[in-house]
Amino acid sequence: MKKYVFMLLACVALFTSCGDDDNKISIATDFRINPSTVIAPFAAVEHNPGELETFASGYQLRVRLLVYNSEGLLQDEDVQYFSTYSVTMSSSLFLPEGDYKAIVITDVVSENPGEVEYWKLSDYKRLANTHIDDGELIGGRQEILGIATKDFTVGSNSYGEVSIDVQPAGALFFTKYENIHEHDDIGVDFYVLITSKIGHSYVFNSDGSFDASAESSNENIAWTLDRIYPENFEMNVGNVYNYIFVTPFNNMNMQFGFGVRDEGWAPLTDEMTVSPKMGETWYFGIDLETLEYDYFLVNGTGNRTVRKSGAKTMAPVSPMPMNQVQNRRIYLKDIR
Repeated sequence: MKKYVFMLLACVALFTSCGDDDNKISIATDFRINPSTVIAPFAAVEHNPGELETFASGYQLRVRLLVYNSEGLLQDEDVQYFSTYSVTMSSSLFLPEGDYKAIVITDVVSENPGEVEYWKLSDYKRLANTHIDDGELIGGRQEILGIATKDFTVGSNSYGEVSIDVQPAGALFFTKYENIHEHDDIGVDFYVLITSKIGHSYVFNSDGSFDASAESSNENIAWTLDRIYPENFEMNVGNVYNYIFVTPFNNMNMQFGFGVRDEGWAPLTDEMTVSPKMGETWYFGIDLETLEYDYFLVNGTGNRTVRKSGAKTMAPVSPMPMNQVQNRRIYLKDIR
């Protein structure tokens, strides 16, 4: 009899131990994620209303939800794909009681999995190791990146809902080139917007804010923000525009330029210095007939208008080399 009692007590102890460690009650938590707030600040600069909401053929919006526990370990995740920003992502996760941090990342990827990623998430199982790398591609409006973080608590026997509005993680430049065929006769191969300083990483602070660190080039090297080839457009197309997503930091110096035989570039304008902030939209335009150019802040705070004209000429010069794309990394490890 004692033998059976001892075996029964052992089984009860084993069941209790398993219940404490492995069978914690999980509680349903609904998430309502709004990605449209990523592009909302940029709407004022849209050339055609609504065009930032959708993507080029073959691309889609990826929305990633990552939930970390109080120890900074990934508790659960969800990823969904959409054809537009104008949606609400609904997700339901079962989470044990405790304090959590939700991180939402929005970006644009190809419809064929893994074919094109403008941003790559790596080492995200532990928050301290999580980072997002630039895919080193020039994608215009398709490079727009959104990030949001929100703290929440799952309580005993509660059924909660977490609403998250995702915000842009950088600024948007609207570029416009007028009279693009004006200098076809002298063999201009391309026109370009060059920068000598780029942001390559985001470091998050304990309050959830983040700053972009900067990398500066030497006097002979520059990074391409935007480039157009007049030969790709019919002669009746005079003006071309584009959207460029940039990381936020101070004293970003840029110049419009031109290239011959795709060997490099030569400046067309003086330097344009701006300090883009998250959610800001900037306009940069050049008339290739008169060589007048202007740039100004469309929204946000700062100088509203700067206008220049004829700073450079189309006289042949020795082209300078340039890197093709930016290289940026975003660290999430210091979010609190």
